[in-house]
Amino acid sequence: MSNVVLVNCKTDAERVLHSLEIIKSTEDRFFRCGMVKRTTGEDRFGTFRTGVVKYVKGVGLSYNPKEHDLKGVYEVQNAEGDREGDAYRMINLRGVFYIKADGVEYHYLPKPEPEKKDGAGDRKPSPEVQSCRN
Repeated sequence: MSNVVLVNCKTDAERVLHSLEIIKSTEDRFFRCGMVKRTTGEDRFGTFRTGVVKYVKGVGLSYNPKEHDLKGVYEVQNAEGDREGDAYRMINLRGVFYIKADGVEYHYLPKPEPEKKDGAGDRKPSPEVQSCRN
C-alpha cells in the first residue's frame, strides 16, 4: 500500500514548484501523473519517465518549456507508436493534480480549473511563478 500525501496549493507557483521537485526527484525512474490538459481541459493520466534520449535528434525545441510551466517527459504507453519520438510529451505543471512517485501518492488540492486560452502559445508564467524563478 502506498502512502498518500495531500498537498494544499494556494497558488499556481506552489503547485508548479512542488510538482517539479517531485518529478525531478524521480531521477529517471517511472512515475504516474494526472493533469488537466491545456488544450481541451480533460483529465489525462499517464506513466512517464524523465532522462530518456531515445529518438532525440539534437535539434532542440523552438521555445523554452520553463517559460510556459511545462516539463518534457517520455510517456511509456506511447513508446510502441509507429513513428519515432511519438512518446515525448510536455506535462502542464499548472494542471497537475496527482503524482505517484517512489511509492508515495501526492494529491494536489484544489484540483486546477481548465485554463481559458485565447490562442496557441499565449501562456506566460503567472507573476508569482515568475518571482519564484528570479
